[in-house]
Order: sequence, then C-alpha cells, then structure tokens
Amino acid sequence: MGDLCVEQRQQIELLQDNLGTFRRLAGWSMEQLADRIGFSKQTASNLENKKTEMTLTQYIAIRAVLDYETQINEDNIALKFAISVLLNENRKYSPEEQKSCAAILAVAAAALAGGATPAMVLTYQIISQVFPAGGDLMVVPMLATWMSKVIPQGKEKKKGGKRNVEKLKDR
Repeated sequence: MGDLCVEQRQQIELLQDNLGTFRRLAGWSMEQLADRIGFSKQTASNLENKKTEMTLTQYIAIRAVLDYETQINEDNIALKFAISVLLNENRKYSPEEQKSCAAILAVAAAALAGGATPAMVLTYQIISQVFPAGGDLMVVPMLATWMSKVIPQGKEKKKGGKRNVEKLKDR
C-alpha cells in the first residue's frame, strides 16, 4: 500500500478493523461474505482476523457490497449506522466517540449473531450513556428499536451453536 495517501490507508484500516462487526450486522457468515465479494472463505477470514493486510482493491469490493446491502435491506439501521459513523463520517467524531461506537456496535453484532439478551440490554445502556439524544446521532434510538426487533427475547433454538440468521431477517 505504498502509493496510497494517508486518508486512504486510514479508511482501509477502519474497514478492516471493523469488518467482523459489519459482517455480523449484515447477518452474514464468513462464507456468505466471501461469496458476495468473490474471495475465498480463507481470504475473507484472513482479512477479518488481520492476518493479511487489506488492499485498496479489496477495500473497494467490500465497500461496494456493504453499500449495496444497505440499499436493498433498508431495515438494517444498525449496519447503516455502523458504516456512517465508523467509515463515512468518522472525522465528525472524536477518537473516543469512535472507539465507544465501535464497541457498542461490536456488542450489537455479537448479540445478533447469537449472543444473549443481556448483551442487548448492556448495549442499550451504553448507547444511552455515550450518545445523548440530539445531533447527528439521532439514529441511536432507531438502532435500539431495530435491535429489539431482530434480537429475540427469551430462549431460541440454535443450530450448531449459532442462531439461525435467516429467521431473524424475516421478523
């Protein structure tokens, strides 16, 4: 990545740092992400786990797929919010706000991927503490509403240790 400017490198690093969160918020398995982008599952895993440095071409492909997902799945407010705060408008927020938001979204993504209801409650509490209502972050209450719809209450049957994401999307 020697020919890239500092801003391009930062954007690539931000996407790679949060790739697992974006994937889980989109409701995709590693294999589904790889299929959508045209990578092998191993390449997608290596990028997400930072075993391989993301290239500009990979960044462009992943961003295109994520942007397309937000267009066709307008109900996925969490993914739109994550992309907006962590990638598109990240310069609007202090590094502390960015880290807090990344942590919040990672918890939300983990809860969506099969975490327990207490993770959702913790996320609500963190959101209300970190981002008071107002400003550009008015989408946070909508994120909380979205989470309450897609993260089931009580017990859910699991397949192979993971919640059936397709069932969650149908709600």
